[in-house]
Amino acid sequence: MSDRRGFTLVELLVSLAILSVALAVLFGAISSSLDRTRKERDEASATSLVQSLLARGSAGEQAGEAPTRTAIVGGSPSHLTAQATTPRRATS
Repeated sequence: MSDRRGFTLVELLVSLAILSVALAVLFGAISSSLDRTRKERDEASATSLVQSLLARGSAGEQAGEAPTRTAIVGGSPSHLTAQATTPRRATS
């Protein structure tokens, strides 16, 4: 009998296949978690924006200023900015 040490090719291929399946499952779970986290962050950002706009509008009304219209401009939810404009008076 020969006294060989090491692994056969079949054993290495099987272990590589098991490892690749485990990594695929892990990457899928991480990707799903990151998407959910990104969505929650965007929702929190939008909620914060709305609350600050509402607070800004109510502060102006309490000070006796003319009500303002707020236009939300920007590309994506994470890059929204608010611009307040004073409404124009109709001329007759």
